[in-house]
Amino acid sequence: MLKPSAEDIKEAGDSGGWKWRARSARGTPRTGWAECGDMPNHAYNRGRAKEYRVMELLREEGWVVGRSAGSHSPVDIFAAKEGRILLVQVKGGQARTKTGELTELVKWAEAFDADAEVWHFKGRGNLVKRRISKARGS
Repeated sequence: MLKPSAEDIKEAGDSGGWKWRARSARGTPRTGWAECGDMPNHAYNRGRAKEYRVMELLREEGWVVGRSAGSHSPVDIFAAKEGRILLVQVKGGQARTKTGELTELVKWAEAFDADAEVWHFKGRGNLVKRRISKARGS
C-alpha cells in the first residue's frame, strides 16, 4: 500500500473529509477517488431509514428495540416486551424475501423462542406485516 505524499496530505487540507489519494507507480492519480460521503450508498440509506421507522413504530408500542446494523443477518430489528421477543426482517419497495432468508429467520426465531415477522414497506406509507414464525410460549 502506498503512503500519502505531501501533495496528497495538502489536498486533504484541514477538512478531514478527504481520503488520501493513492498514486500509481508513475506518480499519476489513480481513478475512483472520492471525498468521504461523495458517493452515498442510496440503497443502504433507504433500507436503514426503513429500519429506523420500524424501530420508532415498535417503541411507540412499548417495545425495547435494537438494530442489527450492517450484519447481513436475517434479523434487521430485534425487540422485547413483557417477556416476548420479536425478530423483524425489513423490506422495501420491490424487494422480495428469498426462501433461504425466511428459513434462516425461522431458525433464529426457534433458537430464541421468538416471534418472527417480515415488515414490507410497499409504496408510500403502506406497511405490510407478515408473521413467519410464532414463539412456542405465545
